[in-house]
Amino acid sequence: MDRNQSSMAATRRRLASLIFLCCISLLACKMPNDKVLPRNQSLPLFNPHVADFICEIEASKVPPIDAQAEDWYFDTAITRAIHLDIRYMLWVMKKVDHADNLLKEMTIKYPKPVTAAKK
Repeated sequence: MDRNQSSMAATRRRLASLIFLCCISLLACKMPNDKVLPRNQSLPLFNPHVADFICEIEASKVPPIDAQAEDWYFDTAITRAIHLDIRYMLWVMKKVDHADNLLKEMTIKYPKPVTAAKK
């Protein structure tokens, strides 16, 4: 029974130390929003005696729109897509590429040819 109690006490100590470290890390990075450095700004060398230390996560700030944003813009009105007919793809695989092994793996059932109705 003593072994179980000692392991529970050790677990409680670990949990308490983890909670303590989390609280300290949350309090360490508090500062006003106007002290945030902009992106791509060169920083001075490390100074351990700096008066106010800024601890800010860069991912939480929205970056400004860069010059390439217009190049990345996707406009559906001017963007075109080419759609491939499956019959053409199968013909190319069979006659041009001779990919019979792939056609066998796909287990494709070809439709019966359409014939004109007799009157």
